[in-house]
Amino acid sequence: MDLLQFHKLHSDPSSMQFYGMNEFKTTEESYTLMTSYINSELNKKSIHRVIADAFTNEYLGEIGVFNINAIHNRANAYCILLPECRKKGYSVKASSLFYKEVFESTEINRIQALVDCDNINAIKSLKGLGFIHEGRLKEYELDRGRYIDIDIFALLKSRFYYIVPWISWKEYIVDGLSKTLIYEQRSHKYYLLSGETSLIWKTLASGGFTVNQDISSLSILIDEGIIIFYAPLGESKNSSGTIEIFDKSPDTFYEKIKNEGYVYDIHWDITNRCNEKCVHCYNMNAHSGHRNEHENELSFEEAVKLVDELSYLGVFRLAMSGGEVLMKDYFIKLCQYIRSKNIQLIIYTNGLAFNEKLLQVVASLFPSTVCFSVYGNNSNVHDSVTGVKGAYNKILYALSYFKEKHIETSHKNTALSINYHCWKETLAKGYDLSDSSMLNCTIYPSMDDRKLSKYSLDETQLLQMAMSSDSPIYYKSRKIGACNINKDPSETPCYNKTNTLYINPFGEVGLCIAFPCVIASLRNNDIRCLKRKKKDMPFIEDFTRLNGVELLDNWRSLKIADLKECGKYDYCKFCIDVCPGDAFLLNNDLLSAPQNHCSIAIARHHAFMLNLYHT
Repeated sequence: MDLLQFHKLHSDPSSMQFYGMNEFKTTEESYTLMTSYINSELNKKSIHRVIADAFTNEYLGEIGVFNINAIHNRANAYCILLPECRKKGYSVKASSLFYKEVFESTEINRIQALVDCDNINAIKSLKGLGFIHEGRLKEYELDRGRYIDIDIFALLKSRFYYIVPWISWKEYIVDGLSKTLIYEQRSHKYYLLSGETSLIWKTLASGGFTVNQDISSLSILIDEGIIIFYAPLGESKNSSGTIEIFDKSPDTFYEKIKNEGYVYDIHWDITNRCNEKCVHCYNMNAHSGHRNEHENELSFEEAVKLVDELSYLGVFRLAMSGGEVLMKDYFIKLCQYIRSKNIQLIIYTNGLAFNEKLLQVVASLFPSTVCFSVYGNNSNVHDSVTGVKGAYNKILYALSYFKEKHIETSHKNTALSINYHCWKETLAKGYDLSDSSMLNCTIYPSMDDRKLSKYSLDETQLLQMAMSSDSPIYYKSRKIGACNINKDPSETPCYNKTNTLYINPFGEVGLCIAFPCVIASLRNNDIRCLKRKKKDMPFIEDFTRLNGVELLDNWRSLKIADLKECGKYDYCKFCIDVCPGDAFLLNNDLLSAPQNHCSIAIARHHAFMLNLYHT
């Protein structure tokens, strides 16, 4: 099934120029070479692998070792890609995986490459993979009537390293010093590298290789299993760098990068299309029958460019949502590109479109979390909310699959009047099925009519939940929201704590998902302007006087003290959170008190008063 693509590669003059053979004229020649690969591998003289697209399984090229010498445990290496697949990082990733397999599953100790000295791209790639240039053989081969010089490169098992693929990392410049933040998704630990260690990591993780003594300054990362290094480390030399380990988010560092103008977190709705019909959905046209008719969403090429812009802004964590992300035809390809930038990937999905292949590919991306919207503890309840029969069983299968593959999952329920009767059972079952189980009691206003869903919990239901110790809004739980009177009124409700921006399917950047206020756009080519240090300025309530980055500066200057009602009532001390965006949608005034948040604070206060009375 790969023969035609295989022949396309081996019949291409530019591909064969440095390959040591003439380009093939017929597919029969290509078939003969493929057959020789099979026989050679059966005789343990070579190992060959196809480099393929993880989603489509399409042939992109090949990689292998040949001339395996079982006496001296050495072999020669080759890697070749279709012309359209070059300079995209495929060879680096494939080589890292392949050489890891070779060194771990065979006795091979030395992998060498003999390269035409004029093959600049191959030489650059080999150096990036850690191959050492050992010398040049003058006029070593006769190629197309001329003698050519051959450079010898070698990768020794003792010099090979492998970085586990489930990490995320980003380099920042803080106070003029290089700092790198690494997140290990399985242990949930953060590592902050400063100075020289940050620079060494950057070289290592980008495909470069430094001497053994330099690697020793990253010994903590080797001990923690982030770097798999096959050589015993030399003595650690004095280093001006440090490595700090955090068991939870390093908030102090977040504050520093925010002050430098970086944007840490992005929520990106890549499409408004959806394959479910959830009764409480707040997205545009969710209930009009025209939800899947949206035009002018970003093309794949535009989406890739947007990721590059976000990387420039310093984005570390990217949450992909919709609509339904799996409805976007390029979703997997885009996620592959996001992970190639080492960005932490969070996926929000309803799980309906998952099949075995999609599950396999998503797992191979190593997202930090896959969040599922689950609205009941059985198919009858969940499917009645989503409007699609069989939706619940799809989620159960996906959760089981990701658990087996060590991919973290989140089970997220929204409390509605039609699933209220089983919220406790749903929450408990979520803990059994997933790594985390969440229950959201806040209904968000519709983007269409700016009204709350008719399926919102009523006062009695909220009160009952506020009195239940199992509930996330239990009145005794110590939750201090953004507008709580016990908090510093000079703090800002949103930006200072999250450093988050929102992007819609058209590439427009907003202040948050609830606040329809565009501050930049990919198509306007002004996203990079958002990398700016915070300006001290008084908050201006009339947003119509501002535009672009002025809106961002103004948003960042918003303080709790600017909110008109928050903190003025007895129930405010029971407020879990407040959202200026919701306030704007509901009241056309972002400084007002949003009903959906206040109703929860009122219920918690009521529960407190009832308990006080009975006591």
